[in-house]
Amino acid sequence: MSAGNTERELPDGRVDYVLDATPGIVDAAQGYVYLNARKNFSLTNHSHMKLKFSYSSFCYGGRVPGPSQDLRRQLHKVAFGQSGYFSAAQAKEVGYSYQAQKYHVDHGNWLRVDRGLFRLPEWPSGPADTYARWVLWSGGVGVISHDSALAVHGLSDVNPARVHLTVPVGFRARDDAVILHTGRLADRDIERRGSWQLTSVDRTLLDIADGDTSQEIVDQTVSDALERSMTTPRRLLRLTANASDRAALRLERALTRAKA
Repeated sequence: MSAGNTERELPDGRVDYVLDATPGIVDAAQGYVYLNARKNFSLTNHSHMKLKFSYSSFCYGGRVPGPSQDLRRQLHKVAFGQSGYFSAAQAKEVGYSYQAQKYHVDHGNWLRVDRGLFRLPEWPSGPADTYARWVLWSGGVGVISHDSALAVHGLSDVNPARVHLTVPVGFRARDDAVILHTGRLADRDIERRGSWQLTSVDRTLLDIADGDTSQEIVDQTVSDALERSMTTPRRLLRLTANASDRAALRLERALTRAKA
């Protein structure tokens, strides 16, 4: 620990550290903490920013990590940007051989959630975990869309049993938990949500109008989006210019009913 930092043993065996905001000791932006202990602890810097951790694998013994600790740090950097998930290919790129990957799964250091897909076991669960997982499963090319995107945007009370994912032409992977849609999405059609992406409100409404969703649901979602200022009639009318006949007709009907 650097000069001026203090530590004290707590009754339950935890170690409480009070640190200066010393570069190399705490990197709050990346979530890295370098300490000489593998215990639960809390950190407070002199700017009154408090960080609490309880994940022993997030602690690195010593201020200068060794080779294995450096590998773990690099892997966590990848996983932190992907809701705790990482692929076998990403682990291999960091420096974990496939034999080492099996070792970490067998010893509970990693959770295998799918073929070639892992997660840090200490990572807290969140409502967007499913989306992050399936976008990573797609190799990062998939975009949450259709009914799933409606749910994320808060334009539907329906929580689809399977995730809807739009993927590029030629995408080959399949899984029963995912409904795949093939298509090309422009940059303006995509919104980023941390480690995953979903279709924009306008694109989502277009996809819904072009699908098997009832006209009643299309009407309701268009009305809700307009009422909440998530889109405008002009923007939706522009969409119909290059839409299929079915999607254009259903969007125009929804707009007419929203104005009534």
